[in-house]
Amino acid sequence: MTRAATTTDAIAVGIDGGQSTVRARATVDGECRSGEVDGVGHDADDPVAALGVAIRDLVDATVPPDAAVGVVAGLTMLPTTQDDRARLAAPLRSARDVESLCITSDAVTTHAGALTGRAGVALAVGTGVACLALDEHGQAHRLDGAGFLIGDEGGAFWIGSRGVRAALAANDGRGPTTTLLDAAAARWAGIDDLADRIHQHERPVATLADFATVVLDHAADGDAVALAIADDAARRLGITITAATRISGTDEVAVTGRLMTGRDDYLAVVRQTIERERPGLRLDVAAADASLTGALAIAGRAGPYAPLIERIDP
Repeated sequence: MTRAATTTDAIAVGIDGGQSTVRARATVDGECRSGEVDGVGHDADDPVAALGVAIRDLVDATVPPDAAVGVVAGLTMLPTTQDDRARLAAPLRSARDVESLCITSDAVTTHAGALTGRAGVALAVGTGVACLALDEHGQAHRLDGAGFLIGDEGGAFWIGSRGVRAALAANDGRGPTTTLLDAAAARWAGIDDLADRIHQHERPVATLADFATVVLDHAADGDAVALAIADDAARRLGITITAATRISGTDEVAVTGRLMTGRDDYLAVVRQTIERERPGLRLDVAAADASLTGALAIAGRAGPYAPLIERIDP
């Protein structure tokens, strides 16, 4: 497959489907239109259905109702069965004329937006972690992105959840004193039953990921526990980046995501970690909207990403 989503009659819509936010972008009559809704996490009651509704709502918000669309969605969570893929497409197809719906990993759309098909590594660090290495033969290799239960090391959920663990441990004497205890108590109006309240939260993954910014703030202020969490997170990202560059055979790395584009302090720690492992490695910061840019680029031409894209037929 070289062409992925659009024809001359369809409006291309790019989707970046993350756990914190789901975003859309389209160009209609020369005007760039965009939208954003809450993200869909692995912890949702029915993530596939919720993601399908989010995509439908964003397409409706950005494209006129009588226009045909070709959608390319880079998703944190890819449906794994044919039935789930059909359920993902159902809300959109029932609402409008869909010329095509193509799905892929957000690691793919991020790489397309950041490196435009060149050999190299793209790493997105948001709630989770998405990494794609493209080697000089055009072969793609995904690393980590294994989800909050067993992967996404160094991402916002990874950092935030460990910050809360440290606060709870400090509270009951299992761990060292840390300013994260007062920070957690202030954010969630008390500490005593915090674990129960987080487990019962409507979006526990998102709320823990949001606490990552607090952990990094306290690391910047010198709290030893928060510093240890930030350093360990950066080390784990460094391991992923180092492995990816060895696979790709290049030293070009583009990073993006809210913990890379919005946290210069964390980015600096990651840079220092990488410099120790791979001196001279080129680490560039891609635009925060790289995944949307990549989705729209793939809508025009899939190029080396074609084997990683799946078209969902009616």
